[in-house]
Amino acid sequence: MMRLNPGTAAKAMVLCILFALPPAALAQDSTLTGTITDSTDAALPGVAVTATHVASGNTFVGTSDSGGQYRVGPVRPGVYRIRAELQGFTTMTLENLEVLVGQRLVANVKLTISSVQESVTVTGEPARTQFKRGDSDGNGDLQLTDAVRILNVLFLGTGVLTCLDAADSDDNGQIQLTDAVRILNVLFLGTGTIPAPGPLSCGDDAAPDTLADCVYDPAKC
Repeated sequence: MMRLNPGTAAKAMVLCILFALPPAALAQDSTLTGTITDSTDAALPGVAVTATHVASGNTFVGTSDSGGQYRVGPVRPGVYRIRAELQGFTTMTLENLEVLVGQRLVANVKLTISSVQESVTVTGEPARTQFKRGDSDGNGDLQLTDAVRILNVLFLGTGVLTCLDAADSDDNGQIQLTDAVRILNVLFLGTGTIPAPGPLSCGDDAAPDTLADCVYDPAKC
């Protein structure tokens, strides 16, 4: 009887998982929403809202309704800059707004009447960078779903990786099939290890690389 070595067995498992699960099995939409009002707290309809994903430069747009509410999404997780504009009012920009996987981030905006073109920028908390390596889906644990998330992104074009360093489970500075295989080897074959930090506790990346755009929920640490 033919026997498969551990590496081949893990890759076979990868293929089984890849084709057995529906393409959007792990997709979780993230959205930006909020209410836009004036200085008297009256709702402002027709405000143009532009959300810019800082790392990629991708933009997502929306407009406030009759109740002053806006919704932008679905958007990819990451750090955003939100700009709210309406003629006759001061333009407001919100910086460093961090959106996590599946999160509905509420960012309310207050605009003031202006006789000249003005803009105001409000800076939020800087992005967090500590993470657990291997936890590609950001749920706080090393599980089969982490390998599946990587496979979905690489081969099906579905799902997102909010922290590339966390998805880089073999710490080679790239997101590849080998990252999913490493997770499967550790979980099911008891071979290999997940380099620090993680998968049990959060920490900084000790090995510099070119991966960026790391968003990780501190509640999962």
